[in-house]
Amino acid sequence: MHRAILMMFFCLLVSTSRSAAEGVCDAALVKSTYKSFTSDHLDWRIATLVTEKEYNEIKHDEGANAVIYGVPVGENYSDFEKRLHEKLSEYSESLTHDQLVNILWTGLDAQAGSLYKDCLYSQVFVSRGLHMAAISATGTEVSLLVSWNPTGTDPAKVAPKWTWHSKGVEALPNELTQGLTTVIVPRPSQVHTLVVNYPGFTSSVVIEPLAKLPPLPKIVEKVATNTTCQSPEQPSGRCGDYSGWYELCSDPQPVGWEVVSDNFQLVGNRSCTSGWAECKKTVDTSTRVCYQFRMQGHSEECGHSGNTGIQYSKGILTVTWLHPKL
Repeated sequence: MHRAILMMFFCLLVSTSRSAAEGVCDAALVKSTYKSFTSDHLDWRIATLVTEKEYNEIKHDEGANAVIYGVPVGENYSDFEKRLHEKLSEYSESLTHDQLVNILWTGLDAQAGSLYKDCLYSQVFVSRGLHMAAISATGTEVSLLVSWNPTGTDPAKVAPKWTWHSKGVEALPNELTQGLTTVIVPRPSQVHTLVVNYPGFTSSVVIEPLAKLPPLPKIVEKVATNTTCQSPEQPSGRCGDYSGWYELCSDPQPVGWEVVSDNFQLVGNRSCTSGWAECKKTVDTSTRVCYQFRMQGHSEECGHSGNTGIQYSKGILTVTWLHPKL
């Protein structure tokens, strides 16, 4: 009874190997290709694979001016997602996960090391059994590594069974020896799954025609518009004290409006450059700008005929927006 349970558990383990290479190294694939600048990789849709973890790692390594698949990183991950969704809205179609991964393979260099290949070697090919993963591709063919990793009484050489309903089936090897074997297949004209089996082991890879960019959207003429908002007259602190912080933010604008510059001034009794006031920008995104300010009172006036030393100033924020011509 116990032996039967152990055998069922063993069969479950070896039969799940097909999924190992499909997702465990996706993050490494992103980090190995995000700086590729082929026409395919400038397709904004690919950036949908970037999780917040990869975003933070790339921004940490490359800095605030980093670009991921053509999308600037922005202030934070939410800002990056917003930029991405704005770009995606310009297209009329989306891609499946397999289509996106097939595009990313074309950004890999088969001759150079990469985080993706390191991940395959350490997380996929190192385990017992039969494994397969793409390591590079072009628009016309895909290069894969097939790993046969025997342990214990497993044979050092096996005769696998291939399933491939497309061109190139005659070039698939009849035998696999212990270690890695390179297999190259033509890209099919429609989606197919390449499967390799040996009793108790299986692995597969979905191979798609290289997805093409959709027709570019009509170029929309953009113009610049200035908006100005101001706070009420706000009191300074009493005597030589500072007031609390006051905040002034740009007004919401329609979708498609993007901040290109801004200017904040404190006018009235105090100014941002007077030495008796503090002004600081607290929000700076493509769709919103905020400033905070506070003012010191007049200690020299305080106590004369009941004077509190409180004087008044107000903030004025001017924002320049770029937006589609109305």
